[in-house]
This record gives sequence, C-alpha cells and structure tokens, in this order.
Amino acid sequence: MSDNFFINNNKTYNFIYIDGCHETDYIERDMENSFKCLDKNNIMWMDDYGGGDGIQIKNTMDKFL
Repeated sequence: MSDNFFINNNKTYNFIYIDGCHETDYIERDMENSFKCLDKNNIMWMDDYGGGDGIQIKNTMDKFL
C-alpha cells in the first residue's frame, strides 16, 4: 500500500507515476500524497484515466485537478 511509503518519505520527485487501487479513497490519497512530494513544475502521471473502470477514476482525478 502506498500509504506506507509516504509515512517516512522526505524526498521530492521530478516525475511520479501512479498505478494504484481503483477505489475513490485510495485514488484521492495517492494523488494528495504524491502531489506533496512532487517538485514544482514537474509531472504526475496517473494510469487508467480513461480505461477499465475508468469513469470512477476519471471523476476522482478531475475533482482533484
């Protein structure tokens, strides 16, 4: 689970790729946690935006953005 990674992470990143659980709570936490670790003016890539059970993923990501 990605929550365990973020507990002690002090680093920032130029690029973050998220390919995680497709449940709304997990998507929101992954995006919030990743955004905090993202260097300014860099990229967060989120998998499955338009595929699979994509409408739930798309709606959650759109709300965050």
